[in-house]
Amino acid sequence: KKIRDAVQRDLRRHPSLALLWMVRPSLRWRKRWILRRRPGDAASELLAGVLCDRWLLVPDVRAQCTQGPAGVCDLCGAAHPGADLATTLFVCPSLAAARLVWFACGRAIAGQAGCLQWWTSSCEAGRPTIYRVAAAVFGLGARAPGLRRDLFQDALCSAFTRALTQWLAANVSLVGALCRRHPTPRPTT
Repeated sequence: KKIRDAVQRDLRRHPSLALLWMVRPSLRWRKRWILRRRPGDAASELLAGVLCDRWLLVPDVRAQCTQGPAGVCDLCGAAHPGADLATTLFVCPSLAAARLVWFACGRAIAGQAGCLQWWTSSCEAGRPTIYRVAAAVFGLGARAPGLRRDLFQDALCSAFTRALTQWLAANVSLVGALCRRHPTPRPTT
């Protein structure tokens, strides 16, 4: 208990781990999506990056990694207010096609699970917030009679990773150019 409490205190002190703190993925989920995947698996890297707020396509993350300017999106060239994970996922016009696929799949999954109203109000509407990311990617807050939370969460994670990894594969030259412009600095010894 003391160790768990210390870990929880540490998580609360690091805002970049807010999503991880909110979602609190189960051991079953971590094994399925992260631990049992081969190194370099695009879906697990995407989910781990999103869960820990360290996805390189987020302007604020790149600024922290490269000491470059914050707030300017290299994908669309816009200066998004609060160029964070939620803004990138829900506002960036360059991700509109991926968002369309992701939301269509999420809507279908939520409809089949009996929580379409939750999906519409929690995931498709409102300002881009970390809670919306937690809801749309991980199913946080979904309620429906007989809802199998683990299967529902897996289905939403699949929809998200499929849409975004397909977008990444289709835009490999853009993402590659972005990484060449903003290389991650190597640690000095």
